[in-house]
Amino acid sequence: MRIKPKTHLSRQEFVTDLDNLFDIAHADALKLIKIDEDRIFLQRQREPGRPGHLAGVDKKLADKEEKSRLRNIEEQNHKEQLIAVPKLDNSTGSEQAEAIRNAVTDWNLEDKVQILCCDTTASNTGRINGACVLLEQKFNREMLIFGCRHHIYELVLKGVFEDKISQVTNNPDIPLFKKFRDNWKNIDPEKIQNPTEIISCLNVSEVKSLLEFYRTELTKNIVRDDYRYRDELIELSIIFLGGDTEKKFKIRPPGAMHQARWMARALYSLKICLLSSQFKISNKDKVALLDVCMFIVTCYVKPWLQCILAVKTPNQDLCFLKTMKEYEKVDKTISKAALQKFSQHLWYLTYEVAVLSLFDDDVDHETKIKIVQSLSNENHSPHNKRYVPSKEDLCGSLYEKDIDNFTSVKSKALFDRFKIDDSFLPECPTSWSNNAIFLQVKAQMLKLRAVNDTAERAVKLMQDFHGKITVDEEQKQFLLRCIQEHRVKYPDCRRMTLKRKF
Repeated sequence: MRIKPKTHLSRQEFVTDLDNLFDIAHADALKLIKIDEDRIFLQRQREPGRPGHLAGVDKKLADKEEKSRLRNIEEQNHKEQLIAVPKLDNSTGSEQAEAIRNAVTDWNLEDKVQILCCDTTASNTGRINGACVLLEQKFNREMLIFGCRHHIYELVLKGVFEDKISQVTNNPDIPLFKKFRDNWKNIDPEKIQNPTEIISCLNVSEVKSLLEFYRTELTKNIVRDDYRYRDELIELSIIFLGGDTEKKFKIRPPGAMHQARWMARALYSLKICLLSSQFKISNKDKVALLDVCMFIVTCYVKPWLQCILAVKTPNQDLCFLKTMKEYEKVDKTISKAALQKFSQHLWYLTYEVAVLSLFDDDVDHETKIKIVQSLSNENHSPHNKRYVPSKEDLCGSLYEKDIDNFTSVKSKALFDRFKIDDSFLPECPTSWSNNAIFLQVKAQMLKLRAVNDTAERAVKLMQDFHGKITVDEEQKQFLLRCIQEHRVKYPDCRRMTLKRKF
């Protein structure tokens, strides 16, 4: 078949223009489009060869870029970022270490990890097979280890409670608390019996100081930065001290009381003590509960609330030890139980951790001067990786030490670890408040947390959304990160919060 030259030319033009044939945009699209990127994309589509077009997405590359973007944002803003809630076959230290290493590697954070904060269980902090030790081996460097202070203080309360009220049982529930919860329907929470006799033995100024502290804590707007029963514990403490004269606070119905939920011991003890006139309890247990409540309100709640910041924990822990030693004059049983339990968790108080007290406003200038002097003392090296109190320390000398006794030339490792400019050290601590470098370093150190509430919230998040929306493991991790980011932006359902624009 003979093809005319004109027809042949038309076919060639059609083939040439085929890539530019389909333009289904509105005739005035360039005027209507308000986003510059969309306008440029349409113009590129209309160019010869259509260089602008939609193509497939490299999912692995896109995921890597997204993680890099989130990491950069968090580094700039110093905000908390959930990276993974991995699925484990078991809870051994090796299994945890491997899962953490994989998550960290997936986010390209191998060179960023400097601190490990965890509960002080054997699977986490064991000297040989603990997850922390194994992670140090995997990353080939020593880490700074923080024992979760909330976990440790709760162990102290557990020890005190069990020494005062010994109830041997294999049941996961505490019998006394179970009896109280079962009888709640017969109790009027407004008929409160204040323990006036035991409070009368307290110094008036001490009670006033505690009430002022508790009321200040209630005004703080803390969203998911502590346990859910935090405010309830503070309110019960105020009621116990007779500070709720206007009857603003209500005693809430009893909640979880499992043996593992150690904070329940404080809440239940205070509620039973305040409502003891409506609840049948032996005189022995009633007196013991009153003693426990006295310890909770005067010695326990305040450090438990203040132990979040890493810069405050070294000095605060020493103060708590001294307070418990002094508490022998009030109750030897409680003092002994608290000291025994707390001294078992002082291993974290190393030279590198102790130097954080330089940034604690509660540490006086004289002590800070001693700390700075100890940083240049080559011969003064109190201990190595972990601090283990000697028998001599536990018998008395430990209670006479100040935080500067725990620092040495090795404490400078903290400055190297975080690449801190220590040029402010030669200056007198009284002038640090006007030193720009010190203020910058202090702001950085105040970001450090000595509690692992982040992990607790992540576990709760997985429990709430496991098996919902998606069962795909990769999508599940993405879902949890989306929920976390949304909760940061909208921490509550108030109208002003929901009207925020981002």
